[in-house]
Amino acid sequence: MAILQVIVDGNPVAMPRPRFTKHGRTYYVKGLIEIKDRIIAVIKECIVAQSWQTSQKGMPLKVTMQFVHPRILRLKTEQRTYKTTRPDIDNIAKMYLDCCTRAEVWHDDSQVVILELSDHYAGIYEQAHTTIIIQEIT
Repeated sequence: MAILQVIVDGNPVAMPRPRFTKHGRTYYVKGLIEIKDRIIAVIKECIVAQSWQTSQKGMPLKVTMQFVHPRILRLKTEQRTYKTTRPDIDNIAKMYLDCCTRAEVWHDDSQVVILELSDHYAGIYEQAHTTIIIQEIT
């Protein structure tokens, strides 16, 4: 069973909603392409370092994502704490699933049959990051 583990440093980023011009064309906010390119580059580095092969079409996959946001001052505990504020966890997951598709981790994100997500504020000695673990289900 093949496993790919990716750690993306920095704040987890949510996929924004598309915007519309007066003429009905859609576009995304400025800077989104640079953020996506940075995430895709990290994923591709991990693919090469861990010798991951693009999963076969129809191969079911399990994806586990852990989003760790920067710690806020009002937290009293030193441990990780669940984050229940915006951005919503599903919008953050969309961004990283889309980046995995563009980095050719899989052929299509419809191959993901199990998706486990968790959203936290960082512990006292921890930095913001996103952890992605992809496993082939046999």
